[in-house]
Amino acid sequence: MHADQCEAIVPPVSPDEPLPIRRIKLVAVVESIEQLASVATPSLPGARQSVNGHYHRARVTLSWPVANLGTKLTTLMATVAGNLFELQTFSGLRILDVRMPDVFADTYAGPKFGIEGTRQIAGVSDRPLIGTIIKPSVGLTPEDTAVLVKTLVEAGIDFIKYDELQCDGPACTQAVMQVINRHADNTGRKVLFAFNISGEVDEMQRRHDLVANLRGICAHPVTHLCLAMKPISKRRMIFSAASRLSKALSSLFSSRPG
Repeated sequence: MHADQCEAIVPPVSPDEPLPIRRIKLVAVVESIEQLASVATPSLPGARQSVNGHYHRARVTLSWPVANLGTKLTTLMATVAGNLFELQTFSGLRILDVRMPDVFADTYAGPKFGIEGTRQIAGVSDRPLIGTIIKPSVGLTPEDTAVLVKTLVEAGIDFIKYDELQCDGPACTQAVMQVINRHADNTGRKVLFAFNISGEVDEMQRRHDLVANLRGICAHPVTHLCLAMKPISKRRMIFSAASRLSKALSSLFSSRPG
């Protein structure tokens, strides 16, 4: 696990720097190994057969120099969750935690509004925000969706999240925003509607700008591979992404047999 994920090619700090010293600076480090109880069967099928009938388990902490991967989230994913899971040496691996240095936070903008800013825009300060989900994918037309949104906003809903299966419906976006804008103009209170803008980077930017041009203030990107985090974070809207960025693939990393 340590050796497979510690390769890197970077220029030397100095032409006179010996190769072994350069490799030591770039190699992954085994920070700790906590031995756990052995078991008689592998966690997952396909593992190499144990020679003594025991499968050893441990909780291991590894670290990598930032110079190996920079601050690219895709490279980070490849480093901590690359092809390790398919190696027959292991009967099962699970990532329990990932800790990143401050340089990652310095690279990405982070929340634009935060909790207090979102509450201020929603006009809710002394209670939980009440939200719901609308799923046009069950067969709702843009007109049907708009009628349902009208019922919800008039009932006092604070937040509506779009269907993650609906990501490119400009007619539906326009119909919904007409209802929300009319309600906001009449009452002075705008309901947060998180439109799903997932897609390739250019598609997400186009969909983001469509929502913004329609006076929308919330979006819902599902960026499975983190490809669009930096470009989208530079946009100006509130995002409901915090609850969705990892949720869409969470079972891939957390499910276990039985």
